Amino acid sequence: MALTLPLFSPAFAEETKTPPVPPTPDTIIYPEYGSGDGEKYFKWENTDTGLQLTETDKENAQITAKYDTGTAHTRLENTTDNSTTDITGGSFLNQTTGSTSGDQYGGAIYNYSISKSTSKIGNITGDFIGNYASATATYAAGGGAIYNYSASSSTTQIGNITGNFIGNYASGRAAHGGAIDNYELAGTSQIGDINGTFIGNYAESTGSNHSSYGGAINNSGEIATITGDFIGNYGSSSGSTSGGAINNSGEIATITGDFIGNYASSSGSAAGGAIDNSGEIGNITGSFINNTAESTNGLAFGGAIFSTSPINISANNAQSVFSGNKTISNGSVEQNAIAMYSLYLTDEAAANFGLPSGGFVANETFELSPQNPAVLTLKAENNGVIVFNDTIKGGALDANTLQPIETPETAFTLNITGDKTSQIYLNNAIINANITLDNTNLHLGRENVFDQSQSLTLNSGSISLNNNTVGTMHIPTLNLNNNTNLSVDVDLANESMDRITADNYSINENAKLNVNNITLLSTTEKNNVKIIFADQQLAQNVQYTGESPIAYSPLYKYNVSYNPEDGF
Repeated sequence: MALTLPLFSPAFAEETKTPPVPPTPDTIIYPEYGSGDGEKYFKWENTDTGLQLTETDKENAQITAKYDTGTAHTRLENTTDNSTTDITGGSFLNQTTGSTSGDQYGGAIYNYSISKSTSKIGNITGDFIGNYASATATYAAGGGAIYNYSASSSTTQIGNITGNFIGNYASGRAAHGGAIDNYELAGTSQIGDINGTFIGNYAESTGSNHSSYGGAINNSGEIATITGDFIGNYGSSSGSTSGGAINNSGEIATITGDFIGNYASSSGSAAGGAIDNSGEIGNITGSFINNTAESTNGLAFGGAIFSTSPINISANNAQSVFSGNKTISNGSVEQNAIAMYSLYLTDEAAANFGLPSGGFVANETFELSPQNPAVLTLKAENNGVIVFNDTIKGGALDANTLQPIETPETAFTLNITGDKTSQIYLNNAIINANITLDNTNLHLGRENVFDQSQSLTLNSGSISLNNNTVGTMHIPTLNLNNNTNLSVDVDLANESMDRITADNYSINENAKLNVNNITLLSTTEKNNVKIIFADQQLAQNVQYTGESPIAYSPLYKYNVSYNPEDGF
């Protein structure tokens, strides 16, 4: 870019647009959840794994969880079709299975179908407080509040569930679903819409080298929708822990709510401080704040979300913020929000099975594919805003060793899309991704956000590098398929500006990278300054399209021009 300076011209700088300030844990804490005449009190405590929610008294409460004490329900067991029977109002309080001998399931509600049978319960409206399924370390436990299980060729159904789930837990050799366990073995387990707040629920594996699944909800069946906030839920084990709040290996249509201070911890492996997904989730809407996945002796993945299959994060006329999420692997801390890794069989391992080559292992069919099925889509619409202050990363997990493989061949797909009214902010590294931008406004908090990824495909939309610093956005492969706008910072004093470079270019000859906005960070008294912007491979497809051929600094105004022949 060439900028020509008429000396002593007055400056009339346009107002600079700045991204919204993301909330901190202190500002996002809500003082009260639920309704009713009963109350439980919680406070946040700083621990080695981050903020954790503990029960306290009213005087010291940072969160108050209210519930209905109008009707006290006792534990319900159902093995038949009671689909016309609804549970309305009141609470299940401190209910349990009544024994710790043998496997224990469903502290408050146990809905179970044996082979080739049907068990159904209608809609449930009520609060679930302090219920538990607890077994000794030699037996399993699941569904601290609700257990919905289908055996071979059978069906279990529960209608819509509305109520708050507070302080429920499952504890045993293996633990599934501190509040709800929707378990599908070889039949059909279905739950309708779940609406409520989940606070302080946990699934605790007490067996040696065993597993925990879903601190609040474990689902291997079908759940229509989940709407509610998840606060301070956790899973713990000495083997592997999946999902501090939700573990999903089944189907969930949508999840809507904020996830705050959830964590998955293990001395083996830990995945998904808030959500672990190996099934199907249609859409996730909400903020993820201060969630943690920690392994004391192994690897942890996904401070907020770990997924081996496609997921969508959306903000439709709303704001979704990922901040303060982290993984801790054997003491090593990484500020990470989402990890997208799929199981991968190496060529060497494939040969041992008589297969011609390796590849990614499909979750359901176990067939091999050269394409990573882990696809992350960020979609902002109708003035929606998505903000990431933590990293997003992905690749493959060796099917034999479960060690991560981050190479060009194992890169995951990141789709950034939406509409022109909305904004997506990426303020931390995107690692080992093939990135596509379509029809929305992308803001990078620093120029090197994509440096550790594999490719960037520009189909439409805009990229803003306006972050009060000057640097180079470098990507191994840049695909310019259609017109895309770019906003940059310029440092006149040091004769430098934001740039986009690549090792390899694939450019549609009719596509243009339109530099439509320039922000000057400093001034110069030179009459003419020439600053390199584009490599020769890209130069012919760059043009300056600002509303005015004039850029302003605090002291001067400058004429702006671009020469596609040399990239200046």
